[in-house]
Amino acid sequence: MKKRFLGAILILAFLIMGSLGRVLVVNEPLKKVDVIVVYSGDSGERTVKGVELLKAGYADYIIFSGGALYDDVRMADLMTDHALKLGVEIEKIIKEREASTTHENALFVKDILLERQFKSTILVTSNYHSRRSQLTTKKVLKGTDIELVTVSSNDEFNKNWWKDGRSVLICINEYAKILGYYFKGRI
Repeated sequence: MKKRFLGAILILAFLIMGSLGRVLVVNEPLKKVDVIVVYSGDSGERTVKGVELLKAGYADYIIFSGGALYDDVRMADLMTDHALKLGVEIEKIIKEREASTTHENALFVKDILLERQFKSTILVTSNYHSRRSQLTTKKVLKGTDIELVTVSSNDEFNKNWWKDGRSVLICINEYAKILGYYFKGRI
């Protein structure tokens, strides 16, 4: 009886652990939109994914959102330089250069979306960051008629996170941030 109980507990633990990683990752079906939005915070995978979608014709414009990295260096500028090297024309790039958090990404991008009258967007961010980004952006966009599709870039985070030390830290950190955003009313 004790062995069965212990076995059931272990199976339940593995199911929960597997689900925790999958819950963080959002990949919605792609469709043509007005603009692609890429949030900063990685080593370039997000920019590559955004550019890939732009070149595939999912939008005519791309917004890079990211503020100060060091001194006068802005993430949006680095992302733009990367996109230009990948063959994107400067006319297709819109920069948001002030955001330093996911919440600020959403707030400042919302202003651009409304100002330019964009009605639909694909949000690109890291796979582990996609759930919080989606929830935050949807909350910020509430009351507008802007449609949001969320897509993950290819990152090192493993959905089987418990098997990889880096992914364990990412998973714990992301859930802590989700809780923090929840208690601050940002999601």
